[in-house]
Amino acid sequence: GHTVTAAAADDEKPCAKKYENRPPAKDGATIAAIKERGELVVGVDQNSYRWAYRGTYGSEPEGFDIDLARRIAKEILGDAGKVRFKTISTAARGPALGRDEKDKGKPAAERDAGASVDMVIRTMSITCGHIDNGIAFSTPYFETRQSLVVPRDSPINGFGPTLRGSRLCVAKGSTAESFLAAQSGFYALKPVKKVP
Repeated sequence: GHTVTAAAADDEKPCAKKYENRPPAKDGATIAAIKERGELVVGVDQNSYRWAYRGTYGSEPEGFDIDLARRIAKEILGDAGKVRFKTISTAARGPALGRDEKDKGKPAAERDAGASVDMVIRTMSITCGHIDNGIAFSTPYFETRQSLVVPRDSPINGFGPTLRGSRLCVAKGSTAESFLAAQSGFYALKPVKKVP
């Protein structure tokens, strides 16, 4: 097959004025809670090869995101092994952080109490919607664009008219879903909760 690429939608570009990506100089309440618990809980993917995936025979997770989580655990707790990984879907990233869209009006402390992880380390676009929902991000360490994977002999050559009549599969809750839904009209969008 081959891929075709498009730039990010205007409403999905980083909100630089609202977003400060430098960590505070002092530990806050979240770091204090992690230290008291003695364990860092991190939401990760398990299907992104080389990023976060199940190792040989379903063993411990491996990949860049896993290595990064272990490095953060070492920095906070002095031991890279003091991290617990929780597999979460694309749509569950915000809710796992206590940042479900339906709870947007609730106070931050109340939303924090509903979090099931300390942080999410997996693909997640820095968007105005995520920032407005109270999700804080690190400094970006990987940038990409929306792409389609199509058969080699496909006439599809971009995100325009050659998609007419196509069915597109996207991860539910992803930037790709909102990007493609905004342009919909000549293709069918099929969001899926989990990618096999």
